[in-house]
Amino acid sequence: MTRRLLGLGIGLMIVLGRIGWGESSDQSLLFYAETGNEHRVVASQGADQSFNPASVIKVATSLLALETLGPDSRYETNFVCLGQCSIENGLLQGDLVIIGDADPDFHAENAWLVARELALLGINGIAGDLVIEGVFFQGWEHGVEKRQTDTLRRARLMGGRFQQALDVTRWDRSLHATWDEAATRHGWAPDAKPAISLGETVQMGHGGNAALHPVVRHRSNPLALTLKRFDTFSNNDIIRVADPIGGPTAIERLLEEIAGDLPGEIKVTTASGERVNRLTARQVVKLLWAFEATCREMELDPSDILPVPGCDPGSLPRMFPRLAQGENARTAIVKSGTLTNTDGGVAVLAGFFRSLKGETVAFCVAAPRSGRRLTHFRLAEQDWLLDLMDSVGGAERRICGTGLAYSDTMADARVTRQSVADK
Repeated sequence: MTRRLLGLGIGLMIVLGRIGWGESSDQSLLFYAETGNEHRVVASQGADQSFNPASVIKVATSLLALETLGPDSRYETNFVCLGQCSIENGLLQGDLVIIGDADPDFHAENAWLVARELALLGINGIAGDLVIEGVFFQGWEHGVEKRQTDTLRRARLMGGRFQQALDVTRWDRSLHATWDEAATRHGWAPDAKPAISLGETVQMGHGGNAALHPVVRHRSNPLALTLKRFDTFSNNDIIRVADPIGGPTAIERLLEEIAGDLPGEIKVTTASGERVNRLTARQVVKLLWAFEATCREMELDPSDILPVPGCDPGSLPRMFPRLAQGENARTAIVKSGTLTNTDGGVAVLAGFFRSLKGETVAFCVAAPRSGRRLTHFRLAEQDWLLDLMDSVGGAERRICGTGLAYSDTMADARVTRQSVADK
């Protein structure tokens, strides 16, 4: 019997809620799926049982960011001078102040955009200190559990990374490799590596009311590209996006509004899906429809924000190999979630596919308390999804986009008008 014929039979049992894997009800799959046209239920089992959705929470975080900020919004980081601010023998006479806007995706490549503008001004060093004002990130912190909560230590950590990026004599092997990739993308001369000395001192706040002289302004990628990067790699530093717009409290409120009177607990403690959160499979599907509607209103496709196995990088091809290769590649837009220890572990897969009949199907499948057998349950979820696709007549294959953006793909840095060069 072919898998397609088997899938048709399994599809009937899925609707009746008779399939479960594992040794007990606690280890069985919970799932819910429905079509978008008529909200016709095509699969349901334990659909109103609360579980930890893990990184599927990032869908709600992305939705909140899109609705609050807009897909084209950008984070702006300003680099200004405090002091005399003349340029003497290549040295900027004063402190370089970074006025951060909490850009969540600023990296060495972005620092090099700034460095190239400083070089155009004839600056090869800073006579004063490096000062951090506002919220400035460079590089990753890896989520709630690992981020530095002391603001001064965080400023020194991020400022130190910026200092290192601007001075080739401080680079390690990784930065040299990153430069080679960035130089190739931008068409920079391979040997045009920045060599701007910023001294050793990183301070917080410039203190007093002294005049600040604009030097360079950096703008991030548009938000839609930034969210796609976070969701594709399931990067827990997406909390940086959420914190300025209400964090977990705002996400929980949004989910309550979307769920309406649906049964089941809603609980959000982190915007990344770390720690203890609660949703049901039916609530996740309702979230997906709200997400899809917002994308449509903003002239986006859900795949502009969420990854497509077979098109995008990240961990999905490893976790769900049959969704990323062969005839099943490019058929689904998904967000996965994994916790190894919290709540006994969980594996979750949620997203969309379009049937060959033209119906969009939203789905969520979860394996609570599966921490010791994550690989087994991911493969069970993969098979469940492929059988679900078969049960509705198959799934369309999508056309891949232009590829995942880098943090500097559409970012830019420009010398600010009336900058120190005009003094």
